[in-house]
Amino acid sequence: MRNVLRNTRALFTNSKIRIAGIGLCSMLALASCQDDEDEALYDQVTTSASTSVQYDYLVPAGTASINGDSENADKNDFVVDAKPGTVIALEAGDYPDLNLKNLHGSSGNPVTIINYGGKVNIGTNAYSTVVKVIDCTNFRFTGSGSGDSYGISIDGSNAKTGEHTMEVYGVSSDFEIDHIEAFRSTFAGLVIKSDPKSFNPEVWRENFEMKNISVHDNYFHDTGGEGIYIGYTGDGVAVEGGGTAMPHLISGLRVYNNKVENSQWDGIQINRAHSDVEVYNNSISNYGLEKNSNQNTGLDIGYETVGRFYNNKVDGGDGIGIQVKGIGDVFLYNNVVLNAGYDGIYANDYNAENGRPGYKIVNNTVVNSGHFGIRLVNFKSTYGDDNTRDWVVNNVVAKVVGEGLGDRDFIHLANDETKAMLYNNNNLTYQSVDEASFTNGYELSDGAEGVDGGMDVASLGIRSDFNGNARPQGNGYDVGAYESGHSGNPTDPDDGTTPDPDNGVIGNPDITQTQLTANECGRMDGSMEDMLWADEVEGATSYEFLVSNTDEGYSQSKVTTARFVKLKDFQGTKANVVYTIVVRAIIGEDRGVYGNTCEFQVGGDAENDPENDPNLDTSLPITQLSADECGRLDGKMEDMLWADKVKDVDSYEFTIINPDTEEEESVISESAFVKLKDFKTAQTNVTYEIKIRTVKGEKHSAYGDSCEFQANK
Repeated sequence: MRNVLRNTRALFTNSKIRIAGIGLCSMLALASCQDDEDEALYDQVTTSASTSVQYDYLVPAGTASINGDSENADKNDFVVDAKPGTVIALEAGDYPDLNLKNLHGSSGNPVTIINYGGKVNIGTNAYSTVVKVIDCTNFRFTGSGSGDSYGISIDGSNAKTGEHTMEVYGVSSDFEIDHIEAFRSTFAGLVIKSDPKSFNPEVWRENFEMKNISVHDNYFHDTGGEGIYIGYTGDGVAVEGGGTAMPHLISGLRVYNNKVENSQWDGIQINRAHSDVEVYNNSISNYGLEKNSNQNTGLDIGYETVGRFYNNKVDGGDGIGIQVKGIGDVFLYNNVVLNAGYDGIYANDYNAENGRPGYKIVNNTVVNSGHFGIRLVNFKSTYGDDNTRDWVVNNVVAKVVGEGLGDRDFIHLANDETKAMLYNNNNLTYQSVDEASFTNGYELSDGAEGVDGGMDVASLGIRSDFNGNARPQGNGYDVGAYESGHSGNPTDPDDGTTPDPDNGVIGNPDITQTQLTANECGRMDGSMEDMLWADEVEGATSYEFLVSNTDEGYSQSKVTTARFVKLKDFQGTKANVVYTIVVRAIIGEDRGVYGNTCEFQVGGDAENDPENDPNLDTSLPITQLSADECGRLDGKMEDMLWADKVKDVDSYEFTIINPDTEEEESVISESAFVKLKDFKTAQTNVTYEIKIRTVKGEKHSAYGDSCEFQANK
């Protein structure tokens, strides 16, 4: 029988932790403190915050600057020797302002700046911008170190000259900002950009690109300018001797789960984000309060910006709800736009080149717009080139003021299908909100015209709605941002058939059949992360996977061009449930016949069986050690071992197993990472099996896949 040790306390090691202003001993009110008492301290010290924070430096309240460059530090800087994985804890309390300078982690192993012991309040005596981040890379600035929703509060109302509540600039790149509240700024809430200057070539486009930015779970409100302002909006600047310094580009941008309220200008504005962009699950309300006609949009998708913008709610403002002034290749779907003072959704291609990639405006709900419902200025598509096709499909538009143009008030197109590459299909418009038969806010009521009334958009990858419910249900896609709650197999409206894995005759029999590969077919000990590959079919442009369980009444399909799926891609799937999976190949618009049925199960072992573990909740998401650390045999005791992050859990339980002794030890962390040194029994030069499960309340998930890890020092 294995011994299970549990350790949920914060770790303190004097050789690593620096406490400025007070000593560790005086903090603990101990009479004496010596190096050989470290282990005793470990047993006595606990944090007052609900989240256990393991840190390398504790910064005292009142500090105004943290610098990772000791050679160029000012006398008042709190100097840190920041390395990949360093954790800098901000002591709970008040700070006049805060500058972060020259902090550099590494990919997958950032420098973390986190509140400790409670809430951190910054801005009691700022001069201009309250929090400045200058020339920092691979870092995380997070207010997740306590039980507060936003453990770091940034107040701009006391700034002497006034600017932003937070700004990231210089050659900063590769960073995450989360769980902060920023408010009462003279200008913007959060600014992320480096303006081009003739004297500063290091941030010119030719020399610098800002990459891998994540802004999530924050609250910005009562701002004098934009709530969130990312990317430079102006033109290039002239350079002495000739030429132009162009603003840098941004790639790898994620903005999600943020709340933006009461902004004088735009709610969220994004520019120059030219690659790998997703903006989703944000709530924007009461924008454009200053009524500046050039800066009064809810979500402004600006110059040179592309990407996917979905599941956002924009409610109430002076100007446009969602505005696109990009270069094509912008996908808007599952957005809810309410009470816009001007157009609900407006997209133009003035700044694009002829033949630009198409815009896709699909499955949005637009209600009570002050001008047009959806307006598309589409001059730059190339007739006959399908890559330039715009989609205005499956949208609901209810009640607009308009220009007295009849139907064109609801969906206004500069060029119709006879002059431009365009799908303008399956949209519903209503003179009043009542006519739309909404229920529960702006969802479709049973029997509403929009239920099952949409065009098949599986090829676009839309497989869930605004609430995260699977699409399609019933007999096809619904119109608007919400999918109604019909049960039954998904249907493909383009061919009018329902997938039937029992007889396998529906579809084009001339297309070669396929199924799960032999490695996965019949597997009963899989994981949510396993790649479920289909046998390749020559000429196939995509594959459709249908996952079912008749006992659970579950059935969901997914179309992908990748030839594989993961079970976690199918909402509502669980561990320890045997699913049947069938696959068919798709060539162009033509679907083949489903191949042989395979069974697949996640878990299947005793420790992941609800009958043996009453606290096991198979609906909780499963995770495992991140790819950077999984299988690593040259690690250190100090390395941060990250779990793949998931949503809506309280903490992560990490368990190490010594294969020689079979002894287990577990540590619970609310920060999604641990270090091997956190485990009392851990040693160097031992290859440990590490498995992780998520925890919510008294319940926990099944364990994900195990990984090996060894520390050599």
